[in-house]
Amino acid sequence: MGNGTSRLYSALAKTVNSSAAAQHPEYLVSTDPEHLEPIDPKELLEECRAVLHTRPPRYQRDFVDLRTDCSSSHSPIRVMQWNILAQALGEGKDNFVQCPVEALKWEERKCLILEEI
Repeated sequence: MGNGTSRLYSALAKTVNSSAAAQHPEYLVSTDPEHLEPIDPKELLEECRAVLHTRPPRYQRDFVDLRTDCSSSHSPIRVMQWNILAQALGEGKDNFVQCPVEALKWEERKCLILEEI
């Protein structure tokens, strides 16, 4: 993972109440991400899978390479977008009364976000 992705992943990992995060207590006290050792993403994903075991599987996206010249030396990039409106669902700042309560649980939402990253 790239450096920016690692920082985002680690920031979300701070909120995971798990053995993977517990093995790195420095994430809970340090404010400087440059001095932190990365948490093993595989450990974190295994814990997320345990949390999400009752949910349907995450939608698998097929990425399409639009380049016609595949001999390019440029590395591919992936853009991640955060839906701020969806964030409001989990914070009770709206009137979406038909949203299922289980969809708003942060314990599950954060694991879904980590899996997506």
